[in-house]
Amino acid sequence: MLPLVKAIYKTRFDTFLMNYLQKDTFFVGTSAGSMVCATSLDCAEWYIGEPEPGVAKYKGLGLVDYQIYPHFNKTNLPAILSARLKHEEYWLLKDGQAISFDGNAHKICGGDITVLKSDRNIYSA
Repeated sequence: MLPLVKAIYKTRFDTFLMNYLQKDTFFVGTSAGSMVCATSLDCAEWYIGEPEPGVAKYKGLGLVDYQIYPHFNKTNLPAILSARLKHEEYWLLKDGQAISFDGNAHKICGGDITVLKSDRNIYSA
């Protein structure tokens, strides 16, 4: 994740992407490429099994107002609940799941996902 974020800002890809997203273009991200769509990158800092210290000091692209936690495994849920920031919302995606967002509405692909709301309520979307 950290090399990706550094490359985004070094190459000014963030500016390029924002200019093209305003022209009915789309962005596809998987794994770290989906995590970077959020404004905050804190879950990459403590990601279970692969933490990346220092990445949270960078801003994400801000394409969505929640964080994306890819490769979610239910056995990691207690550790995620313990590590997450309580004021942040997290969408936990299992392999094979995806979110489509057109700026107005979300579409969930691949079955129900787990969403951790900032008030610690857990529900499926």
